[in-house]
Amino acid sequence: MSNKVPGKRATEKMSSDLSRLLEGQDFESEEDLKTYMDSLVGGKLPEPPPKTALEFAQDIIYDAWETESRKERIEFAKEALSVSPECADAYNILAEEAETLGEAKELYEKGMEAGRRALGEKIFKEDGGHFWGYTPTRPYMRSCAGLMECLWDLEERNEAINQAREMLRLNTGDNQGIRYLLIAYLAELGRYDELDKFMNKGRYKNDFIAEWHYTRALLVFVKEGNSRKANKALKTALESNKYVP
Repeated sequence: MSNKVPGKRATEKMSSDLSRLLEGQDFESEEDLKTYMDSLVGGKLPEPPPKTALEFAQDIIYDAWETESRKERIEFAKEALSVSPECADAYNILAEEAETLGEAKELYEKGMEAGRRALGEKIFKEDGGHFWGYTPTRPYMRSCAGLMECLWDLEERNEAINQAREMLRLNTGDNQGIRYLLIAYLAELGRYDELDKFMNKGRYKNDFIAEWHYTRALLVFVKEGNSRKANKALKTALESNKYVP
């Protein structure tokens, strides 16, 4: 179950540190803010002191992401949980290192519960659709994604699809690329009407990624056979990326 943590997560610490630094400032004008930001460009951000137990725990997670040792990652995750039981990313790391799918599923569920406690119910009611842009929501969203994939692998197909749709509701910008997994899920299950509606009538109908074009071409072929429309869709897909075939 072990997965190498993507390097891009390291940039999240910079974003979090910057947010903490800005919270501690009192700017009288936009010019003052610009001057302060310019002073940080090109240099290493000063280390802001964590203000809460959860922030301390998340800093431990940033260290965990940097290590290549499985043993150290697990130790860091357990340490983070001892500091704050609301640290969803600690559960995410433990889930990534779990030996069975069942164990991973349980840990991702605990991560979601911890993340929801940390965020509070208000944000789910008022900011649904804009998750991920607010850095503290990301651990929760990572737990959601991990659980979704576990559900699929455990053949709990409907639950996985429902999880994907809920994630897209919370974060319509879909920074995690959940929509690409969802179209694969729907296609594999032969739920072509749902797939058609999602791809061609929803928010993402103008997606230009090759995966989208090729799935659309396959969908038209399944529904209409070797038609002019299917061949046109295939041509569009080939033009988007000729290396896929």
